[in-house]
Amino acid sequence: MEVWKLILLGVVIGSNNLAVAFGLGALNIRAYWWRVVLIFGLFEFFIPLVGISIGRKFSSYIADYASIVGGTLLVLFGLFLIYKTLRTSTNQEQRLINRIKSWTGIISLSAGLSLDNLIVGFSIGLQDVHPLTVATVIAFSSILFTLIGLNFGKYLKARFRTWTDIGTAALLLLLGFATWLEWL
Repeated sequence: MEVWKLILLGVVIGSNNLAVAFGLGALNIRAYWWRVVLIFGLFEFFIPLVGISIGRKFSSYIADYASIVGGTLLVLFGLFLIYKTLRTSTNQEQRLINRIKSWTGIISLSAGLSLDNLIVGFSIGLQDVHPLTVATVIAFSSILFTLIGLNFGKYLKARFRTWTDIGTAALLLLLGFATWLEWL
């Protein structure tokens, strides 16, 4: 995979963490930031590896349709993110505070955020890529975006969170279409 494609992938995946980190940064829970960064980083590294592994196992069965299957998964997940973003609840802030304060909560939040990494990893696993390179780029981008979101979240509050979520979904849709067209 070319360097620019890896960077694009890191931006797409990391932007999902940016949206959540904006919300967390607005909550003024600075004492838990390193826990958030650590757990997010670990999940963002290991979950794509699992997805790539699964994708590689299935690639021999669906080799002729790999770009269609991979692209379809990305498009469907992008559409799901749009749906989820437009269906937000008013108690979201208090639920985030409760999740961040417990190890179980932050792990479940990270697992939920990493679902896209599993799907993207599966899609990428259908191609010829180096798994550790991809996982490292995704983890680095996600950690960087998490730190940015945590630091600027209190200034931006939830004002831009919806737009960030929609932007992430749009990038996933574009990535899916590019995979369909075998541009990636």
